Amino acid sequence: MCVHNSKSGRNYAKAKLIEGCVTATVKGALARNFAVTVVSDAVAGATDQSKEAALTKLATQDLLILTSQHVFER
Repeated sequence: MCVHNSKSGRNYAKAKLIEGCVTATVKGALARNFAVTVVSDAVAGATDQSKEAALTKLATQDLLILTSQHVFER
């Protein structure tokens, strides 16, 4: 599963390929008006370049992209 609820009420996409599962889950969560955070260092891409491209594309959506360090600091 790509998304889980956190104490803050946000949903975190994690530990899956960003080009497929994460992107699909994020789009579905946004369509349902969930607040979404993608943990950038907890997702993988088929290549480093495809991961960066997918993160760049997701950054245009109404969501947060944070590192795990930033998540734990919140």
